[in-house]
Amino acid sequence: MVDYKSIQFDNHTLASGAVYLVNKIRLKQNWEAVHKMATGLSDQAVRPCAKFLCFLIQNAENNTLTAVKRKFGSPEHFQVSKLKLERNQ
Repeated sequence: MVDYKSIQFDNHTLASGAVYLVNKIRLKQNWEAVHKMATGLSDQAVRPCAKFLCFLIQNAENNTLTAVKRKFGSPEHFQVSKLKLERNQ
């Protein structure tokens, strides 16, 4: 994890928050019950972590730590660091 503030979340919550965020972005329907069953965490427990991850993604352009961005911008990593997450106003 690139941001020091991420230590407030344990690895389990970070992984669950990432899955939660992806499902929200992709507008998946009726996945909350499956997510809770698979992770053991409620939406209320995971939502702050997902918001933090969303903030990191939205502000990735301003981050001065570029090694991870370069690595995951390569074709062998499917250029995932080049994906943009727009803010809803």
